[in-house]
Amino acid sequence: MPAELPALIERAFGTDPARPLLTWYDDATGERVELSVATTANWVAKTANLLRDGLDVQPGDRVLVALPRHWQTPVVHLATWLAGACVVAVEPGVLGVLGVAGVAGVAGVAGVAVPRCAAAFVSEAALDGGLAVPRGVETVALSLRPMAGRLLREHPGVLDFAVEVPGHGDHFGPAPGPGVPAAEVDGGPLDAASLVGRATSLGLAAGSRVYVRHEPWTTDGLVAGGLAPLLAGAGVLMVAGDRPASPERLAAERIVASLG
Repeated sequence: MPAELPALIERAFGTDPARPLLTWYDDATGERVELSVATTANWVAKTANLLRDGLDVQPGDRVLVALPRHWQTPVVHLATWLAGACVVAVEPGVLGVLGVAGVAGVAGVAGVAVPRCAAAFVSEAALDGGLAVPRGVETVALSLRPMAGRLLREHPGVLDFAVEVPGHGDHFGPAPGPGVPAAEVDGGPLDAASLVGRATSLGLAAGSRVYVRHEPWTTDGLVAGGLAPLLAGAGVLMVAGDRPASPERLAAERIVASLG
């Protein structure tokens, strides 16, 4: 991966640090989370340090991210890029079918194949639904509960994101990768230039706030959920579930455009 993407991310985190970047609602739990640029940068740095120091992910490695729309998902994406690694974005339900074989790089159902990865980020719900922990792949699970809570129970061979991340450092220097794709999504690779180009093409204005409904395992969701608003100086609203945000909520959050 060219050095430009990690460097761009680091530089963007230093711009207007008090600006709201990620806003998240889950009406099932009553949760509302708003992360400023500075707070997001802290989560991302800690996660990047977990990747490097805790999971031994090296620049150029692939990192599987099979997570739903949630405020922690773009944190994992941005941390992976900051660490010089490649985000392999996969729909959680598909990964549940593929299991160990898919992560090992064997073609799965319906022609879906997941390349070999050094680490994997999955939800606790996927584990409870029968997802097999891949052999030889460092696996981190997120509860996705309010307050970034810990996993509800132990899962053999799986690290708890909420336990592991807080102890890591608050700063991470960008680590360029050796010319690998920055992402693998929708069945194909994207290099760093293409990823940044897609983010720029959205035309987000500095200071604007957008509502994103794209799923994070699609190209549009991968770009719009975190990278595009960060680079543009904008903010993003995401909501759990399939029901769209109400007009009243969009107005209260000062949303100027909807994506997806």
